[in-house]
Amino acid sequence: MTQEFYDRILSKENTAQYMEGADVERLRVSVSDWFSDLFAGDYGTDYAQKRIVIGKIHVKIGLPVRYPLAMLDVVQKYGELVTEGQSEDVKQAFRKVLALDIAIFNQAYEDNQLHHLSELMGNERLARRLLQGDL
Repeated sequence: MTQEFYDRILSKENTAQYMEGADVERLRVSVSDWFSDLFAGDYGTDYAQKRIVIGKIHVKIGLPVRYPLAMLDVVQKYGELVTEGQSEDVKQAFRKVLALDIAIFNQAYEDNQLHHLSELMGNERLARRLLQGDL
């Protein structure tokens, strides 16, 4: 799974540039741990906090949102393979946890966008209204 993700990233010039100088082995371990966490069965506060930190790190380093979304696409494919032959409840549980991860990553990017708009406009409420299309 991690090989497919990195092959996908490295196959395009505009995405491969983010891998220059990166410790790919450390990243592979992180991705593998992430996939394992999806099936660990403990999805409480610690799980969500860990995902929030990961999302904030992605934003902080300037990683375009297409990277985590590409990874989620690959994770979904392999998650479906892992749950193949399992009960529908198991498949639904995997999909719900993956949806939680997608929501957390998206929230990290949205929070960053809101922060920048708030600074630019001088008012968070006004920035929220702008993002919601109320203006």
